[in-house]
Amino acid sequence: MIDTSTAVRPPVPPEEYVEQDDYETSRRPRTSVLILLGLLILALIAGAWVALRSDLFESAPEQEQVPSLIGLTEEQARDAIVDAGLSVGGVDFDTSEDVAEGMVISQTPNRDQYVDPGTSVDIVISSGKPTVQVPFLVGKTQDEARNALRTAKLKPTFESVESDEPQGQVLSTSPEAGTEVEQNSAVQVTISKGPVKVPDVVGKNRSDAIQEILAAGFKFDIRGDDRSTEPRGTVTDQLPPGGQPQPQGTVITLFVST
Repeated sequence: MIDTSTAVRPPVPPEEYVEQDDYETSRRPRTSVLILLGLLILALIAGAWVALRSDLFESAPEQEQVPSLIGLTEEQARDAIVDAGLSVGGVDFDTSEDVAEGMVISQTPNRDQYVDPGTSVDIVISSGKPTVQVPFLVGKTQDEARNALRTAKLKPTFESVESDEPQGQVLSTSPEAGTEVEQNSAVQVTISKGPVKVPDVVGKNRSDAIQEILAAGFKFDIRGDDRSTEPRGTVTDQLPPGGQPQPQGTVITLFVST
């Protein structure tokens, strides 16, 4: 058996010493490769950006900007479309509350959009405000007429005149029923004041009584009253009596002292 405690071990070779210059020399090739790779990546990124930028900014000049046409006449809109390198598409008409008749109220495509040259632009021309027919109102009450006109988007105005028809009844309208008018137009409605009351002329002289009867829209008939003690020419009685509603044109009989 060998005694390992006294055995001679082989000598350990000394660590190899690398000079600093040799170490730096060994790193240089790797550093150069990394630098070249970095430059190559930067070049690729720059190339991609240039290509993308070229695509973005070179496409815009190939398209045309849609002009604003709202508020122009049809002729002006057509000229603006052609001047922009585009073509006139469909031309339709529609009513408008705000835009005057003959003016453009909408367009497709909208203003300021970029489109291909020659793209069609559709326009809608105002044909004026919406119209409605005046409803038939004769014979209706004032409240019924007011509600009917407001429902039709018209503005009622009322005028009262002497009439034998019941008070507040519609006699006529202006414009007449069935007439086409713009929405929110005014319609004048003539209504009856109701039957006129007969003036009370008893006690008045003949001349004044006749004038008052005629002014109220009535006719008169004179009959002598030889039994009266009133001064001659004084109205002593009348038929119908004063204060009664009667159709205009009714004959009022006046009894005059003789």
